[in-house]
Amino acid sequence: MCFQALSYSNSEWLIKDRFISIDAFSIFTNLSFQKEKEILNSEERYKYWWSANLALINHANVGELRVNEYKNILSSWYLYFSGGIYCKWDENSGAILRNPNVIGKCRIGNIS
Repeated sequence: MCFQALSYSNSEWLIKDRFISIDAFSIFTNLSFQKEKEILNSEERYKYWWSANLALINHANVGELRVNEYKNILSSWYLYFSGGIYCKWDENSGAILRNPNVIGKCRIGNIS
């Protein structure tokens, strides 16, 4: 899934005689939920594998939708890119655009 999102971020589509590219993509997996991520983090090798994948795809403007729950009820979510939080939602504040500049940055250099 990470590499599929990575390939989409470098693609162009021909739509009505125009080439279109997308500024950013996001992934949403079971690891977007904190409880699932805790299970993954209990295995050291998987924890590092997932972190390495996220570091790689973040350089291609692929973000991750992260979900927070309280007592098994959705309490907040945010769209995270390596530069920070693009937007978020929570029960008290509603939807907020936090930092639109994290999308479209040219990221070069060391990703470790």
